[in-house]
Amino acid sequence: MAGLTGIAAKFPAHISNQHVGEPLRLGIIGMGSRGSGIASIVKTLPGMELTACCDVLDIHLQNGLKFSDGKAETYTDYRKMLEDRDVDGVVITLPEHLHYQAAVDALESGKHIYLEKTMTHTISEALDLVEKV
Repeated sequence: MAGLTGIAAKFPAHISNQHVGEPLRLGIIGMGSRGSGIASIVKTLPGMELTACCDVLDIHLQNGLKFSDGKAETYTDYRKMLEDRDVDGVVITLPEHLHYQAAVDALESGKHIYLEKTMTHTISEALDLVEKV
């Protein structure tokens, strides 16, 4: 998670939808233990705001709302979250075998992605994802 700490400084305003001085608006896809852990870090970082949470389990969504003071939009389908123009980038914390498709969908929707290791399930998916980026 140390890499997430520097992410706010790594995304200058010109590469996202944000304006200078506005926070980077993040959505987290997968609000289980890993997503909640990252959400707790995002909450403490200047220049970042948790604006959307996605999970198929309602209990995980409710837990995710705690990290946004109840202000985040909630989704059970990450593809709907990717349509949200108020989300600049997404953190993908799904089970590893789901990383590739969610990352491809996020990139195709114009979102920035933060994807932890293991990046993909297969080497060919990893190579393809690198090419898409």
